[in-house]
Amino acid sequence: MKNLIFYSLLVCFIATAQSQEITELEEARVFMNPVSEKIIAGEADEFTFSVKEEYTGEFMQNPIGFMMNNFNVLSLIDHLDKDYDSYLVSFRTTKGALNAEFDDEGELKRHRQSFKDVVLSRKIMADLYRDHKGWVAVGNKYIARGNGDKIKKAYYKIKLVNGNRSQTIKIEQQAEDGRLAID
Repeated sequence: MKNLIFYSLLVCFIATAQSQEITELEEARVFMNPVSEKIIAGEADEFTFSVKEEYTGEFMQNPIGFMMNNFNVLSLIDHLDKDYDSYLVSFRTTKGALNAEFDDEGELKRHRQSFKDVVLSRKIMADLYRDHKGWVAVGNKYIARGNGDKIKKAYYKIKLVNGNRSQTIKIEQQAEDGRLAID
């Protein structure tokens, strides 16, 4: 009887293993096309898009480059019924946002980036540890502004805690290429 149950279970296991097929899927690429992408909010000349990343942190790594590669403002302008002098387009993720203002011909006039809890460079962490012994960094924010696709001003706001005392420090960074200004 024991052998009968064992062989029955073995046959069932082999039969179910043989019925499994391996389905190979093709690579899926997601591009932000303003005509088909879900607009979270849209009011007159202001539009907000939810960013879909291929991997975590792709947008935050180079927000301006990501926008230039995956967003066609001319397509958005052509799709609209009305003409405006400028268009404010926001790109949002769970970690932050990029707000970009375009003129009526689709040229990027200015932008502002804001991201929370970014990974700080080793140099910044070493400087924090050296200059603020006993303090613990509990959060940070990266903020950058610029004209066109260049960043004019970039800085980190880092919140430090030591017991029941807290302070926020600001560390300015140099950035020229639209990337996070860490070295």
